[in-house]
Amino acid sequence: MMAIKSEIRKTRSGYRLLRNGEPCFIRGACAWDFLDTLRKAGGNSIRTWGAEEDPALYERARKRGLTVCAGLWLKHAYGGGFYDDPSSVREQRHRLLAHVRKYKNHPAILLWAVGNETEIISREKSDYNPNLYRAIEELARRTKALDPNHPVIVVVGEVTEKKVSLLQQHCPSLDALGVNSYGGLTSLPGRLKKFGWKKPYVVTEFGASGYELWDSPETAWGALIEPDSTRAAYDYLVGYQHSIANQPGWCLGSYVYLWGIHKEFAYSNTWHHMFLRTGERLAAVEAVQLAWTGTLPETLAPEIIHWETSAGLKEVAPGSQQAALVSVRHPSHVPYEVRWEIEEGMDRPSREKRWPSKIHDFITKVEDHRLMYREVAHGSLRTSAAAVRILFRSPPKPGPYRVYVYIVDDVGSAATANAPFFVRE
Repeated sequence: MMAIKSEIRKTRSGYRLLRNGEPCFIRGACAWDFLDTLRKAGGNSIRTWGAEEDPALYERARKRGLTVCAGLWLKHAYGGGFYDDPSSVREQRHRLLAHVRKYKNHPAILLWAVGNETEIISREKSDYNPNLYRAIEELARRTKALDPNHPVIVVVGEVTEKKVSLLQQHCPSLDALGVNSYGGLTSLPGRLKKFGWKKPYVVTEFGASGYELWDSPETAWGALIEPDSTRAAYDYLVGYQHSIANQPGWCLGSYVYLWGIHKEFAYSNTWHHMFLRTGERLAAVEAVQLAWTGTLPETLAPEIIHWETSAGLKEVAPGSQQAALVSVRHPSHVPYEVRWEIEEGMDRPSREKRWPSKIHDFITKVEDHRLMYREVAHGSLRTSAAAVRILFRSPPKPGPYRVYVYIVDDVGSAATANAPFFVRE
């Protein structure tokens, strides 16, 4: 296979990413599933996190006309001194350069991305060890020597003045900066300007408000609060318009997170997923399609107008009677059904713990939404909506839980919301 050359060129109007000599603005997704849907929605690229991932994804992308921002995964130091050991750093670099050497001519490769939030130690702390940044520079420099046909970026988790200073001091070989930004996306251009970043940037992850290392509010027992899918879609669109589309000559594009589902790193069944586990697309997909193409799909996803539960964000007694209610509007007037789940929750994301086990036995009553059909006012517009209410008993076993609602229509779209609660003796 022959490489297709990519380059970042500085012009009078700013920076431009070129592929095979033609302008290429990245309309990308962090994705390994639903690639045909991505292409149909206007996407043109995917991002991987590490060379250890299945390289066959490069070929799957090529066959669909998608490019790849290929990740070179760096070990997270977590303050453990890995980057103070030259032999360990050298072994990691040799392994990653072997991957570059093997795949540098694959026609799907667009960029090489060094690391992914390698500097983050905890929710409050980053690793500012200069040896980490020197290791980034050495890998970037050698990658460019091996493969002069593709730019090299680094991916950090949000930006601080200290990170920008270290990158500019120690990493001159980088062609651009990749930033994973969620709740802070709308302020990203302003912060980069304030901190003095001169080169272009790519938003390598963005989406609804984040969890764990990011920016979600939480309950008294530490459970993080997830936005419903209708609100999440709004976050995707607003962040994109402000900090990606409206930064010509500086921002080279973006990768939305997550075009699919993550089966191993899950805080909840739905957080950051743009599709349900059963394959239905959420409103975030149509929001991103609108941002990329200016058009919406023929049918739109259901909308959650109001959602509440008596147990939400509270500590409740075992076996206590609770209720939940959701009001739904379907803009495309497509038949749908409402599904409920009560599941054991996770206090923090875990790579070891898979999907929470489902608990169906506690729902005692579902009131048919067709019997609660009513009109809901939206300013001057009055639109038809339906409400569904359930009664359920809290589980007898103490611990964290979440109650989920899924609105699934007949044409492959869905909406979802959930609320954490804690059963305490």
